[in-house]
Amino acid sequence: MGTGNAPAGRRAPKLPPRPAPDAPVDSEAATLDINQKAAFREELRRQQKAKQRAEKATQQEKEKETKKEEEAVATVRNDNGRKQRGRRNSTEFLGQPMEPVQQLKLDGAKKAKIPHFLSAWFNAGHDTKATNDTDNSDAESAKTDLTIISIDEKDVPVEPVKQEANAAAKPPPAPVEVSKDKTAMKHRPTSYSQNINFSEITLGRMIGEGAFGKVHEGKWRGKSVAVKLLICQDLRSDILNEFQSEVEIMSVLRHPNICRLLGACMEPPHRALVVELLQRGSLWGVLRMNRKSIDQEMRSRFIYDTAKGMSYLHHFERPILHRDLKSPNLLVDKNFNIKLSDFGLARVKAHVQTMTGNCGTVQWMAPEVLGNQKYTEKADVFSFGIVIWEIVTGECPYDGMSQIQAALGVLNRNLRPNIPRDCPPFFSRLMKACWNRQPELRPSFPHIVNAFRTYQSSISESRATSSAAASAKAAMAASVAAS
Repeated sequence: MGTGNAPAGRRAPKLPPRPAPDAPVDSEAATLDINQKAAFREELRRQQKAKQRAEKATQQEKEKETKKEEEAVATVRNDNGRKQRGRRNSTEFLGQPMEPVQQLKLDGAKKAKIPHFLSAWFNAGHDTKATNDTDNSDAESAKTDLTIISIDEKDVPVEPVKQEANAAAKPPPAPVEVSKDKTAMKHRPTSYSQNINFSEITLGRMIGEGAFGKVHEGKWRGKSVAVKLLICQDLRSDILNEFQSEVEIMSVLRHPNICRLLGACMEPPHRALVVELLQRGSLWGVLRMNRKSIDQEMRSRFIYDTAKGMSYLHHFERPILHRDLKSPNLLVDKNFNIKLSDFGLARVKAHVQTMTGNCGTVQWMAPEVLGNQKYTEKADVFSFGIVIWEIVTGECPYDGMSQIQAALGVLNRNLRPNIPRDCPPFFSRLMKACWNRQPELRPSFPHIVNAFRTYQSSISESRATSSAAASAKAAMAASVAAS
């Protein structure tokens, strides 16, 4: 061994010179030589271990410094992300900066119940972020979508969004006031809410089945009614209390486009709602049985009636979310007027779905509901966009796809129904605005109602102009013929 193996800065111990091959061997010197070599090796091992410890300590110091640098970078990124999110919260409308849309203060802005058939998929940890491979234009076209502004083929614009705020400030027809005092609610006049004895009802044939339960024709005090029997009669006390509270509120709703609640049977095993009976049934059936006889004017009225009813619910004294807006829940009276049904009672419906395993119809659900995110009244606006498509086409959304395929398509691929080429521009743009993936960019129902009024006015003016021109032309032709 040479001194080259010794660590820098330290001198290796010197070994005695080797004896010549022919020199006599001294046993004592040989023993001393062996001991010196052993001491040398031990010293060398000690120095190597000291070097390794020094290198390890240096490496640990470097790792600590690297970790501190990474934490500093992460802090800067988080600060930048918060600033960026703050910038995104302010949107624009028609090129003008606009504060974030103020959502209604709704009790319903809670986490959505995830459908049973999707729970396993979500629990598996799949990413639910949309890839937008079918439509990447939501963010870029937000301004255009919100304008809903092509009222007819002439692209007559709706008044700016400031008028939307004015419309919201002017609520639809004033409902009967509901006292916020719980004591007052307990002593509400019976004319507003009737606790009906089930023995007074004569049940007829079953005419439908919804999220609440089975629906039968019936007679109550000589009047034809629809009786909605609750599937699950055993309710927990908290759900029963909410059921009674919501029935109290629903019983005072008065609007031409709201199906009227006549009363409720509160005692098991016959808990039920009694509502007015509409002989033409649901819009779902009307669209399919009378497809050829439904003209453009009637389709427009179906959409307009639905928007008016939803505007009333969303701007009631205590705002009400529908949560299940679709054509089977839109009833049609003898004059083909639309009336909304099956709204409210969110916790009761959730309880029924939990007990029965029925997850509802996902084709009308907004992405934020399917994705188990918090949602607001704008989830109803999304469903309304799908309903418009139903009314325009007379078909079922995502026909030929299973519910799981439709749900995953909406979540991951921004899937929407195909709009037919012959769809009027106004309806096409209204659909796209309503089913925008970003809830805050969807129009409110007062905005939609206002747009429809402008649309109908422009159509009436166009018809009046055409009629006047035709009359003038006929008069001129008659004058020429007389001369």
